[in-house]
Amino acid sequence: MTVENLKKAFVFLIILQVLLILSSCQFDPYYGKRPFDCGKAKWICEEPSAWFTVDPDAADYHYPKGEIALGERSIEVGFRFIAETDLVYIDLIGSEGSSILESAAGYNELIRGECAFSPEKLIIKIDPGSDTLFNGKYETITFIRTPIGE
Repeated sequence: MTVENLKKAFVFLIILQVLLILSSCQFDPYYGKRPFDCGKAKWICEEPSAWFTVDPDAADYHYPKGEIALGERSIEVGFRFIAETDLVYIDLIGSEGSSILESAAGYNELIRGECAFSPEKLIIKIDPGSDTLFNGKYETITFIRTPIGE
């Protein structure tokens, strides 16, 4: 190889590395798979009784809110899907003076879990070490998508 060809190869490799680095920073394997990517809908779980709604027109559509029934009462919750992962945190919302510890980020985390996403179903495998709501009663909770206004 000539010196000129080596220079061209070196420049090509540098450009290739820069492109790989830039493209890898924007890679989210779960992009388009989370419930808020599937359009306006109510996601319903029968056991335990729970639901949340997704409204793409809402300012905070990426943090869907709903309720979980606990016996005779219901609590308001938010579903925080973590970018670039299959993790979800279910947070208690709208409760001043809750006995549940608040995280450093300001969320009252009730449950953490790993998700299996599909356009019509969300299965959350609950992390038993983070379950301050059901105390191990459920290993998974499954939500079924019900379209709204389609």
